[in-house]
Formats: sequence, C-alpha cells, structure tokens
Amino acid sequence: LKTLRVDGSQAVQHEQISLLVFPGLLITFRERRDDLFDSLSQRLVQGRGRIRSLGSDYLAFVVMDSVADRYFSLTDALEETIKAV
Repeated sequence: LKTLRVDGSQAVQHEQISLLVFPGLLITFRERRDDLFDSLSQRLVQGRGRIRSLGSDYLAFVVMDSVADRYFSLTDALEETIKAV
C-alpha cells in the first residue's frame, strides 16, 4: 500500500506500507512511525469493537481502511489550500 501525508513544510510525502496476513496474525512494515494507526492501536489495547474477535483478515481490512481514510483527509486539505489560492 502507498499512503500520503503532509509534512510540517506542507509538502506531500509518501510511504510504503506492507501487510502480511496469516491466520491469527497480521504483520505490517512501515517506513516511518506517525499517528496513522494510533486510534487503531488504542482500540486494540482497550478491546473496543470487533477487531479482536473477527481475526487478522478483518484487522488487515481496518488497516487498509485507515490508509484510504488518510487519502480523503489529504484531499480535503489540498482542496482547502487550492480554494485559498
């Protein structure tokens, strides 16, 4: 997967995220640490939602959904920047 983010200098940065899905196990590889999966990590620690009970394939779906959501956030931010110009 590729994800995008805006850094402190308002430049768009990309990152590669790789997923390995096994029964009962999800391994992710990332180039850098940021807040993309913080809410997901909190949900796992607190045991909220269905993430723990639906298996690693569902967890992989939630990870991919988080990446897709970031694209929407970036699109909204870019739209606001374009409107300001």
